[in-house]
Amino acid sequence: MNAASSENLKENRPGSKKSVRVGFSISLVLLGLSLLVVNLGFGMFTPILPQYASTLGIDASVLGFAYSLYNAALVVCLIPAGIMADRFGRVRTIVIGTVIFSLSSLMLAFVKDLAQFAVARMIEGAGTALTTPAVFALTADLAPTERRGRGMGFTGTLETVGNLASPTVGGVVAQAAGLKVPFYVAFVASLISAALVLPITDRRAQSHVSTSGSSPLDMFRSLRRNVTESRSLLVLCFRGFIIGITQGLYVLVFVLYMSFKLGLALAEVGFAFTLISGSILAFAFLAGHLSDRFGRKPFVIVGGIIIASSVIAFSLTSSLLQVYSVCLILGFGVALNNAPINALLADYVIPEIRAKVMGGYEVVVSLGRMLGLMILGGLYVISASAPFYLLGALVFLTVILVAALVREPVVRQGTQLPVTGRPPEMIDEL
Repeated sequence: MNAASSENLKENRPGSKKSVRVGFSISLVLLGLSLLVVNLGFGMFTPILPQYASTLGIDASVLGFAYSLYNAALVVCLIPAGIMADRFGRVRTIVIGTVIFSLSSLMLAFVKDLAQFAVARMIEGAGTALTTPAVFALTADLAPTERRGRGMGFTGTLETVGNLASPTVGGVVAQAAGLKVPFYVAFVASLISAALVLPITDRRAQSHVSTSGSSPLDMFRSLRRNVTESRSLLVLCFRGFIIGITQGLYVLVFVLYMSFKLGLALAEVGFAFTLISGSILAFAFLAGHLSDRFGRKPFVIVGGIIIASSVIAFSLTSSLLQVYSVCLILGFGVALNNAPINALLADYVIPEIRAKVMGGYEVVVSLGRMLGLMILGGLYVISASAPFYLLGALVFLTVILVAALVREPVVRQGTQLPVTGRPPEMIDEL
């Protein structure tokens, strides 16, 4: 431990003259705003892609195929993305990925057939892959260990709100100005997001940044090394695989069910997602804050139970009021779950290989997502309710795994200690 870290630890002891600050750095605020803006653009696609694909002559039977190509590109590009973020910097990687995503949004407005649609979605997946491990690693770098739940809650709230609130904007814009206009808006939003990230200073420990180990297999070696030091991470990786399956089912199933089973209008479908985001906004930061004090697991468990129950209940809805009510409850469950589980992951990831480990983790999640998309078509044809029951059962399974097998790394007094025995990371605020 260096002298600066020792001094910071002394300053933050109970009874010392200088107490622990509860605010966020300017860099963390800029990152959160960037995630809000880029996900505002990304989420606008949610209510319009099925109908937009239909105008191109792409029917529901092959729509899942186009979605799976996005995830295939995501998986392939995650391999170098984590290495790139650790080696060349989080900020640079995020900016490059965001610009690529903006170009794919513009391409989607001009595609003419399935082949062009698939290529644009693959480029979109590549851009998303570059940002995913880098964003997680940068958030963990900027959020001090004892405030990681709050940091993850802050950025996660803005990210999710942008992603889930934007379908209302997307649906309204599509109805008022045409199906192509949301893609133009997403293009501009992505460029603004990249501009917000540029002023952020990378705060990774330079002494830990290695110039070796740049092969694709290095990511999985890093993940294996981390799993060896912390067996709880293995359980979280398996949970991530299952959650990936549920994510593959989630967006398409919800949109298809509301659009074609219940006959809701585009704006009504979008507003349903906005209600989820509103509920998340109300509780996510509080959940992250409380998880710093009382532990991650209780919130992950309770949130998972609420999510699973809400998803199953969604298949029983038959009116707009029922849909909106379930969406509010579902958002509450997601709020309780998201920040604590992200903080729990960050607690177990070795700091100097964060991006590589999270890249490997995201590959596992994406493989599950691809499997979920392949399952989707057959299940939905058999029964419109079947995917919801499978989704609920899988989420319940993750709750059981976390409750039984994951060790809680948070001390009751509010001091969060790494499981590897390292001292808490101290990151100054601006």
